[in-house]
Amino acid sequence: TLTNPAFDGCYGPLGLGVSSDNSKVYLACRPTSSSLPDRFYMVDTATHTPTQTATFARDSSNYTFINAMAVKPDGSKVYLARTVSSKGSTVEMFDAGTGANTGHINLPDKSLPRALAFIPDGTKLYAVDQALGTQVIDSTTDTWLYTMPKTQSRGFDIAINPDGVHLYTSLTQWVFVLDKNSDTWVSTITGDFTTGYQLAITPGREGTPLVCPPPGPGAAP
Repeated sequence: TLTNPAFDGCYGPLGLGVSSDNSKVYLACRPTSSSLPDRFYMVDTATHTPTQTATFARDSSNYTFINAMAVKPDGSKVYLARTVSSKGSTVEMFDAGTGANTGHINLPDKSLPRALAFIPDGTKLYAVDQALGTQVIDSTTDTWLYTMPKTQSRGFDIAINPDGVHLYTSLTQWVFVLDKNSDTWVSTITGDFTTGYQLAITPGREGTPLVCPPPGPGAAP
């Protein structure tokens, strides 16, 4: 529950991550007023004390929302996907130690990023995109590289196998299997699920991903 006064004016946490040493929780939120900037917080896991460490501008003429967060495996940076309606979206970057906003990566026009995932060595970040296909980002130079094939890489969530070979995206009744090394579509998993949104991978082994429905009634697609 967001009861600390530091969260006053925060509409609700929409991105969440944990530091590599488990000492901090990172979260971001939309403000209660469109005239205010989006906010990024660090929360000390020992004292549960939140610190608002950064704000970043939002375009009040376009609906903006925060979709996902991922912490780089080496613990140095936090990445936050932001969707801006009718225009290009961004991935904001924050210093994982100080929480300072260090810049952003522009995504293609009309992209709708929904979730983020790093490959195990942290050199690539994938932003699954509901509209255009999964966006591939070089996280050593923090630059956008390209969009994977649209038809077989769009989705609402993404999961990467610990072996670093396959990644999966979920889109309603399909789960697309993609080859991380070539960034190409391999196959499609179909089943009795009709509203699959979220994915999870069994740790430490190659296997079929678990597909979960939306978190509750009325969940936005």
